[in-house]
Amino acid sequence: MREKKAKWTVMVYMAGDNNLDSASLRDISEMAKVGSSKKVNILVQLDRGKDLLTRRFYITEGGGYEKDVVETFAETNTGDPKVLENFVLWAIEKYPARRYFLILWNHGGGWWENGSRQWSVVSRQKKPRNIFWMNSQPETPNSQPERSIAYDDTSRDALDNQELKEVLSRISKKLGKKLDLLGMDA
Repeated sequence: MREKKAKWTVMVYMAGDNNLDSASLRDISEMAKVGSSKKVNILVQLDRGKDLLTRRFYITEGGGYEKDVVETFAETNTGDPKVLENFVLWAIEKYPARRYFLILWNHGGGWWENGSRQWSVVSRQKKPRNIFWMNSQPETPNSQPERSIAYDDTSRDALDNQELKEVLSRISKKLGKKLDLLGMDA
């Protein structure tokens, strides 16, 4: 944990409990090529499908998956808004900064609620990805909304737009301001 505030804290919420497990490890390695500095904290929370554990990282230059773990705990559901909120609030408390950047990393089903069913991750692929519910069944009261992100195969859940809006609102209220940037690597 740093004594002084950094300029930025970058928080990467990696939902790797699906067919992106190996890609998550590559992306952590890429982040470690630069690593955190006095001015920028790079933090990751990764829920993996391979070992059903969740890890938090403070990414250092030359570090990475094996070296930069600061916490390990049991399986989480990346589709649960409370899990995302907990990660962001932890990052803000442990690694304070003047500005905050949250990146949601995973598959995504688009953001426009009124878009057509054909405009989704699956339909843009030559071969559909292994996403268990996207466009594979008609929507029912218990099915996953199509416009969502942070798919978790173990929990069969994802964050829909309303849940994301609500969690970002709660985080803003606790922070006293909105997050400075929201990115979606999806």
